Amino acid sequence: MKNVLFYSPYMGYTGSEMMVKYIVSNAKKINPVILSGENGALLNEIPKNILIYIHPDSVIWKNRLGRILKILKFRDLAQMQFKKIIKKNNIDLIVVNTLAVEKIINSLSKVDIPFILYDHTLPLLYNFIDVKRSSFQFLIQKSIAIVGCSEKVCESWKLMGAKNVYKFYETIDINKIKHSETDAVKIKPQLNNFSYIFLMSGQRGIHKGFNLIIAIASFLKKYNAALVWLGASNDYGLNFFIQKVIENNSIDNILLPGLLKNDEYYSWLNACDAFLLTSMVDPYPLVMLEAAYLQKPIIAFDSGGVTEFVKEGMGKIVPYYCVNAYLDAIRDFIEGKIPVDKELLRKEAEKHDITKRVCEFEDILLSFIK
Repeated sequence: MKNVLFYSPYMGYTGSEMMVKYIVSNAKKINPVILSGENGALLNEIPKNILIYIHPDSVIWKNRLGRILKILKFRDLAQMQFKKIIKKNNIDLIVVNTLAVEKIINSLSKVDIPFILYDHTLPLLYNFIDVKRSSFQFLIQKSIAIVGCSEKVCESWKLMGAKNVYKFYETIDINKIKHSETDAVKIKPQLNNFSYIFLMSGQRGIHKGFNLIIAIASFLKKYNAALVWLGASNDYGLNFFIQKVIENNSIDNILLPGLLKNDEYYSWLNACDAFLLTSMVDPYPLVMLEAAYLQKPIIAFDSGGVTEFVKEGMGKIVPYYCVNAYLDAIRDFIEGKIPVDKELLRKEAEKHDITKRVCEFEDILLSFIK
């Protein structure tokens, strides 16, 4: 089998990096090796038989050895590590996961191993990623292929002149999703007998629409409904603002359980009545697929890949960032005016099972290995 090195910048609990976990954990036709830009928590969930390396910039420069090497102007440690990984593991191909490539871009330019970019980003988020203009140009000119996680991502690269652009939709590991109603009962006491529960999961940032939760909660109040937002807290101003507004105005129908994993995460998903995708931009969110597998209808803005997934009977997509139309869609759902086909939701989600689709991704990679 061919040896493929996967580089991912953080290996945290984001959709793009969950994809690395899903792919390498289910690989059948390749031998995967991982190089992570940081010592992220997701690395703990990678199978033990897969080799993992940590980019030296994440740890080395922070300790005494790093300071000594810096004083001696020994600055090529990352490049030495990269070449060693390639030689030791006889790497045939490199997969660069996401556009956060600045740590690895110099190393890529110094080796002859072909690489593919696996991108999960739409143009509206380009400015939020620390990627230089020259790096974009390098990726377009030197990558042997670009794999986008949705049709809209692929279109963006084609517009920039990229060649060999392939689509591989995001996937989920259906075997790990808990869908027992018994699980949902465990967190029912926290829902205070609300008539309806709407749920969103994602970073507490403006690109995910976190700024809208006060307006949505105010609207839900008249229906005795609550909004649950799953996702880690952070130190940024928007998160502080929202939390202080909730606190100072005694808003009791917004629940912020934080970053949850595994059984507890799926318990909350099971307990909700519908999934609210509030994102301003989202290439192809994994939680959308998980919610659909759990037969939760989806209410979303026309914000990206959701339009490639949601069909009639799976929820409602409203015009881009039209908040009034979004609230109207929530009302229509509560009043039973939006048709919901639960079997269709699960059927469409099942098409994205990694165990059924990993070979498709591997075949793309293998087609470029001589």
